Amino acid sequence: MGKKIASVYSVAVFLWVLVAFHLIIFFSDLYSRYDGLDKISHLLGGFWLAVFFSYLIIRLDWPSQSFFTILGWVALFAIFWEFHEFVADIFIKSKNFKMQISASDTTGDLFFGLLGASIFLVWKKLLSLMGEKN
Repeated sequence: MGKKIASVYSVAVFLWVLVAFHLIIFFSDLYSRYDGLDKISHLLGGFWLAVFFSYLIIRLDWPSQSFFTILGWVALFAIFWEFHEFVADIFIKSKNFKMQISASDTTGDLFFGLLGASIFLVWKKLLSLMGEKN
């Protein structure tokens, strides 16, 4: 069951949806108008990373497919993403465009990324358990 929801197709489709969502919101300046959209983007990003790492683990036949292994990979990438936002703010130096508003914003971004990953992993486990019953 896990192989079906973590396929190359699901990785590609969900990445396309995530990028389209981000670009529409970014270029329509909705991030600055609605604070919660940033959290939704991080939640979706964490969800996608969990799908991606689940696919990689299956594809590369890694020995550990545990919840915490995938969550650890998502956390690592979320941290690098926050570093990227910090560095972008240093080099862009725009008062109208800031990715890192505060330490609480960064912490919230990390939280929602991990929450998105956790939602996917719990969903994947539930589908797997339901598949075992049939």
